[in-house]
Amino acid sequence: VPMIVGSPGGESVGKPLLESAINAFKKFSADSSARLMVYTGPYMAEKDFAYLKSLADQRITVEKFASDFLAFMAAADLSISMGGYNTSMDILTCGVPALVWPFGHNREQRLRAQRLAERGALKILNDEHLKPDCLAAILAQTLSEPHPGKLDIDLDGAAHTARWLEDWFKR
Repeated sequence: VPMIVGSPGGESVGKPLLESAINAFKKFSADSSARLMVYTGPYMAEKDFAYLKSLADQRITVEKFASDFLAFMAAADLSISMGGYNTSMDILTCGVPALVWPFGHNREQRLRAQRLAERGALKILNDEHLKPDCLAAILAQTLSEPHPGKLDIDLDGAAHTARWLEDWFKR
């Protein structure tokens, strides 16, 4: 049973992505037992959260937060999200296939997503991909493709930086 997790991370601007994911999921999985778990994050406007929740059905869950979000992401067959730093690190940590829609007004998100896409860690969604029919086709295609799993990327930057600083101070 495929499980897809959708989230904008800590962004307050993820409503278009999540709305499209819900509508695409309904088209993609009309006769399926697939599940879509949507987590809006703490900063989404209450009216936007209520709207997304109104789109849910028996196969779609919309919540603001899950204390075990990473466990859901690690168990997912696909992640759909924005391209923030923390979300990108979560994708790498979990090794989940991912579709990322970088926030248009944040150059850093697009650059990070492009670098990770070049490494095979994710696929980038553009605005035109958010049309439900288009996104439904991308969901189906991505779920049918083999995924390499976790990439060999060192995620211990904080520990390496601390050791470097200790060595530098000792000198």
